[in-house]
Formats: sequence, C-alpha cells, structure tokens
Amino acid sequence: MIRRYGHWGLVAPWIAGALLTGCGASASAQAPMMTIQHHVRQQVARSYPIEVFTQGDLSLLYAVRQYQAVGPVSVPHSIKVLVSRWVPWVSSKMLPFVPNTQLAVDSALVQQIDARPSDQQVLSSLPGWTLEQRDIPSGNSTYWVPKTGIWPKWQMPAAVVMVTRGDVALRGPLTESNVSVDGVKLGMSRGEVTKVLGKPARVLPGHGTPFPTWIYPSRGLSISFYSTGSPAKISGVTAIGLSPKSPLKLNSGVRIGSPLSQVVAAYQQLQYLPFGSSANVFIQGQQEAFLGAHLIHFPSLQIVLNHGVVTNILLSTLEVPPS
Repeated sequence: MIRRYGHWGLVAPWIAGALLTGCGASASAQAPMMTIQHHVRQQVARSYPIEVFTQGDLSLLYAVRQYQAVGPVSVPHSIKVLVSRWVPWVSSKMLPFVPNTQLAVDSALVQQIDARPSDQQVLSSLPGWTLEQRDIPSGNSTYWVPKTGIWPKWQMPAAVVMVTRGDVALRGPLTESNVSVDGVKLGMSRGEVTKVLGKPARVLPGHGTPFPTWIYPSRGLSISFYSTGSPAKISGVTAIGLSPKSPLKLNSGVRIGSPLSQVVAAYQQLQYLPFGSSANVFIQGQQEAFLGAHLIHFPSLQIVLNHGVVTNILLSTLEVPPS
C-alpha cells in the first residue's frame, strides 16, 4: 500500500557545522540541525546504471573468456550462460567503486574482458587461478584453471545508479528493522533509546518543525523523534545523524571514514550523485509513499563522501511517521 502525505520536506538532525555540501543544506548556530528542502523540479532526472563486479567475478569472466578465445575447454554450461550475460556490462566505469588494494588487478581484468578476443592478453597472474598449458589442434595454448579445482560461485554485481539529483524514486534494500546506528533503530521510543544510549546531553524543540531532537555530542550523534506538535504526542525515532567526528557505525559496519568501496559492498543497491570532489550516496527503502507529487521509497540512508571517504551519515523515514 502506498501512503500519501501532503508536503515534501525533510528536517533531519545534525551536529552543528556538519553541513551537507551541495544539497541545499543550511545550519543555524542556535539550532544544530540540518534542513533539506526538496522542491518540485521541472526537469526529468537522468540516471544510468553501473555494475560493480567483485574481483572474483571479474576473474571468472576473464578466465572463461580466455577459454573461449583459445579453444574448447570444459566450462560448466551455467557459467557459460553467466559469462554471455554479464560480459557486456563490464566497464571501466566501475573502477572508482572498488577498493584501492584491488584496483590494479581489477583495472587489468576490465581492460582485457572488454577487449575483442583477438586483442586479449594473458595476464601474468590471477588471484585464485593457475596458468597452465594445453595442446590444441592449432598448437600450444595457455589457460586458467581454479587453484581449488572447483569452479567458483557467481556473486551478483552491485548496482550503482549514477543520478543527476537525489530524489529519484528507486526501491532499495532497507527496512526500518534491518538498519540501525549503534543499536538505535528507526521507530524506537524515547524510552528504548534511553536504554541503549542513556539520557541525551541536550534536548531541542522543533524550532518551527515538528521534530524534537536529542543531542549526544560525545558520540557525534543526533536523534529526531516524530511529533504531531504536542510533547505528549511524540512517537518513534524518525531520523538519526552522525557528524564527521562520530565514532559510531551502522550495523553494516559503515562508519565515518569508511571508503566508498565499503559502502558499495555493504548495500549493493545505491544511487550515486557526484559534485566536485564530494558525492552523495542514497540507499533507499522497500516501502513507498507520496510526499506531495513525489513518489519516494523509505527508509532512506544518505551518506556524504569527500574524496571517496564517508564524512556524514543520515538515516531517516523521510518525514513518514515511523511504524
């Protein structure tokens, strides 16, 4: 069922000075909060997908392509089908999203997989594989065989969608129960949060919004609760924010200082919005709602990166009342 709500605006907690560069964020010295206004825009959002393969899958694709290039080799039919399907999706566009420690090997693999069979080269090394010789009718040939003797299992590549703005309505993997920050989940009551974190150092009223906020400066953490305007009608957690110096982490292991490759590996389905040396990553939820004219998927996890490293994290229900 799709929920409908009358306006489009997210008021999310943040420690003072933790701004979301390039996304319409503003901060006040009196109110350490971040306000993001999403306006209805006339232009159509543009996006294109990038498949990010693990090094293991790149190695498999490359090895099978080498087999197919040099002659008949006993490759399981299911793997041949996978290779035929996924080779066209291999692209150097995936390289910014892989770990630096794997970049050299991945770059070589992408280059050779993307080449025509007649232009492919035999790499001098391939992690997890052994280079052997085989006699075929046309002469000697080199090929790769798994060191274990067992063909590796295929792992679906991560789906990174490059977007021109951050409100593209794409369903993601999140639910209110499968994502948390230091044990705190969306929808938790004030009593439940207190049991996990203790009492906050500061409690802020809505400052013109319906979202009272708890501040934990030593943790670089702020938590907003959903309210209809009366303190007696405050319900569950609607937003959780981590500032640049926070030591806390998401239950996926992603934290301030994590590289982009860890975010990709943890969530598999994400939207990527670059701006200069920074970027926003959006991981969206499985539930749908209309906020004004916009279809959204919630909950939403917004991660800010600078030079490929996480600097801010915001988990929210996008103004939808927490369940």
